[in-house]
Amino acid sequence: MHPVFVGDSRAVPICFATPANFTQVTATLGERERTFVNAAGFEPKPGKLLLIPDADGNLANVLFGLEPNDDPAKDLFRPGALAGLLPPGTYRFATAPHDARLGALAFALGSYQFTRYRNGQERKIRLVLPEGVDGE
Repeated sequence: MHPVFVGDSRAVPICFATPANFTQVTATLGERERTFVNAAGFEPKPGKLLLIPDADGNLANVLFGLEPNDDPAKDLFRPGALAGLLPPGTYRFATAPHDARLGALAFALGSYQFTRYRNGQERKIRLVLPEGVDGE
């Protein structure tokens, strides 16, 4: 299994939001988190990211915008951008991206650093494999 993938259940949820499911996604959040999302003015546009803190200031949830499901030009690898945007930690897909298998692959590819000729710093970002996705 790729080292970016783990089996930790104490992971920060990533909710993928599209214009069609945005109301449903925010309904799964707590009242304080919904208030934060509204105050931040988050709109479910492709590539938009919102880190939602808990009452103690720790990361509680992540919202990430995707294209509409019916968009023929949707980027199935967009979740790969998360590996470079998120702070160190362990994450899981709380809602499914357009394709969970390709989303997990994109996340792993996005976490890669070429270190043969220059020093790289370990990213310390991990992803719990989505249900039904083989990490081999």
